[in-house]
Parts: sequence; structure tokens; C-alpha cells
Amino acid sequence: MNWDAIGAIGELVAAAATLATLVFLAIQIRHNTESVETQAELNLSDRLSDWAKEVVENPSLALLWNQAAREPDSLDEQQRMVLLWFVFQLFLIVEGHYQLYARGRISERAFTAKAETALGMLQNPHVRVWWDEKVAPLDPEFVDHMNERMRSTTVEWKYQDIDALMQKRT
Repeated sequence: MNWDAIGAIGELVAAAATLATLVFLAIQIRHNTESVETQAELNLSDRLSDWAKEVVENPSLALLWNQAAREPDSLDEQQRMVLLWFVFQLFLIVEGHYQLYARGRISERAFTAKAETALGMLQNPHVRVWWDEKVAPLDPEFVDHMNERMRSTTVEWKYQDIDALMQKRT
């Protein structure tokens, strides 16, 4: 065997090792991407859970929720402000979901579920005025996306009086 043949075999082995390394790295990157996306979805779900937990920790917020769903015009100024700040928190969470969705970091399915919650809130006339008047400093791209969703889809989630709903079932 001559040195040229040994050199060619060495180059072939090096090329195969390089290819194997690239395949291994591609697999690792895919697994890392999936892990990051999963963690992002979990973190955003945690934020939404914390938002909902406020109702448990503040029963008057639950009563406000029901009153706003049942008789929105009966809210006084302070109640409207509390409701709108509570809703603003939700929209900030959903905006975070949208940013990750727009960058391909979370699935459309994960974003849509949260977006429907926010769109359902727009059934309340006070929330709708807040949204239409662009009171909150939300990202214009997010606002445009949500407005398009309102025009093009039927929202399954309904903002309603939870107590009245439970009484209907019993």
C-alpha cells in the first residue's frame, strides 16, 4: 500500500467522521429546540395560571367577573378599572404568547387556545371599548393579528357569569 492510498483512506475517514458529527449536532439542535419550545409553552401557561389564581386569592375579583358578565352596565368606575387592569394582564400574557408564536417558538395550537380566551373577553362592552380605543400599549402587530382573528374566526370561548352557568347545570 502506498502513501497516497493511506492519505485517501484518511481523508475518507475524516469526511465520514465530519458527516457523523454534523448529523449528531443536527439531532441535538432539534432536541434542544423542542425543549426550549416546551419550556416556553409551560412558562406561558404558568403565567396564565397565575392570572387565574388571582381570582382564588381575591374572591371579590370573582364576584366582579360575574357581575361584569351578567350586568356590565352596573359596574361603577372603580369596578370597571379593576376589571380592565385584570383584562390588561391577560392581554399582556397573550401578547407574550403571540410573540413566541410569531417567531415559531410555540405551536399555533398553543397560541390559539390563549388567543381565544382574550377574544372571548372582548364580548364585554367595557373591554371592547378599551380594546377599540387602543388604551393599552400593546404591540401593533399583535393588535392587528387579534383584530384579524376577530374578523375571520368564531370564538368558541365565551365570557360569562360562572355562577349562573353552574346554577343552570344543577
